[in-house]
Amino acid sequence: MRILAKTRFNAQRRLEAKASATNFGLQIANLYTIAIGILLIQFPSSEVLKPASGALNYVSLLASVFVQIMALIESLKDYSGKAKAMRDCGLQVSALYQALELDPRGDWEVLRQYDSAYQRILQDTDVNHDDIDYLKWQIDELSKRTQSLETWIQHVGWRIAYIWNVYALTTVILISPGFVLWAILAGGVG
Repeated sequence: MRILAKTRFNAQRRLEAKASATNFGLQIANLYTIAIGILLIQFPSSEVLKPASGALNYVSLLASVFVQIMALIESLKDYSGKAKAMRDCGLQVSALYQALELDPRGDWEVLRQYDSAYQRILQDTDVNHDDIDYLKWQIDELSKRTQSLETWIQHVGWRIAYIWNVYALTTVILISPGFVLWAILAGGVG
C-alpha cells in the first residue's frame, strides 16, 4: 500500500507537469500564428517579407491547424483530471495504510477487510500510473539506503526518461512551425 501511494503521488506530479508543459507549448504555438498574421498584415509591402510572404502564409495556416488538432488531442488526454485521480487514490491508500498500521488487531479477518477496502480503492480509480512513476519510487528508496555511482546513474536515466515523457511533445510543438518554414523556404515555395 505504501509503495502504491507514493507511486500515485509521483504520477500526480508528473501528470501536472505534463499538463503545464503541453499547455505552455500550445500557447506559444498560438502566439506564432498570431505573430505571423500580424506581421503579414502590418507590413504587406515590406521588401524583406515579400520573398517569404507566401511561405509565411503557409506556415501560419499549417501551424494554426496543427495547434487546433494538438489542442483537441491533448484535451482528450485530460492530464489534470488524471493527476487529480492519482492524488485522490494516493490519499485514500495512504489513509488506509495508516489505519492498518494503527489497528491493534492482527488476525486474518482484519487483513481481509483492509485488502477488500484496498481493492475497492483501486477499482474506483479509472487510471493507472506509468512505469516511470514506479521507477521513481524505486530510485528514491535506493537513494535512502546508498549513495553510489549506480544509484546516481539510475537517477540520471530516470530524469532523462522523465524529461522525454513530460517535455518531448512540447518541444515538437515549439519547433514545428520553424521546421515547416525552413522546409517551405528550402523547397523554393514562397
